Amino acid sequence: MKTLIGIRYNHRNRLDAYIPETERFPCIVWFHGGGLEGGDKAEGAGSGLAERFVRAGYAFVSANYRLYPEAKYPEYLYDAAEAVSFVRERLRGWQGSGEIIVAGRAAGAWLAAMLALNGRWLSAAGTDPGEISGWMLEGGQMASHGSVIKYEQGYDPRLQRIDEYAPLFYVGPETSFSRMLLVCRGEEKPCRAEQNMLLCQSVRSFCPQADISFVRTETEAAFFREALRWLRR
Repeated sequence: MKTLIGIRYNHRNRLDAYIPETERFPCIVWFHGGGLEGGDKAEGAGSGLAERFVRAGYAFVSANYRLYPEAKYPEYLYDAAEAVSFVRERLRGWQGSGEIIVAGRAAGAWLAAMLALNGRWLSAAGTDPGEISGWMLEGGQMASHGSVIKYEQGYDPRLQRIDEYAPLFYVGPETSFSRMLLVCRGEEKPCRAEQNMLLCQSVRSFCPQADISFVRTETEAAFFREALRWLRR
């Protein structure tokens, strides 16, 4: 495995890349959790996910992004989109296939869901959303993110809202993406699994043939097995 730590992808943020010693590999771009106010790109290596995916034949890129209280909506979304575009441009130079799967956990899954369902962020960063091969979201908040409610609206972050800060807000007749896996664990925060099930059913109500699925897991190892099964099908 080739490891590239601390690559600057824009003038504020860096990413870590874990690359197989092969060629023509797909790449997972991962966004860490932490409620948009904590966490770090080192989650990829610390959780063991990077090594697991590299052994399975995937590059794994874990990116930082701006956080509260310094950041404000939608700055972290611009960062996430720029990270994806940076990887897309670099991937062939790393001997990759060009195939990109955008993924994340918790707040990182919310970021990925917003990119998937509202194409303006990726488009602004120079990437056609249709170029993304898949979306893999673990424990994402599909209603308005609690940190947006807390820091920018001044309300209780436990509130459940569907507004412009919610991935669910962007589901409609024009919704289109390649494929999406939604995963929740047993210990997720209240309403998290229900939000993901609602997103899955909402997408299917507009597009019954949409390639979207929701599964439950209990452990990191179980998440990896589900993810790999979905990636390889």
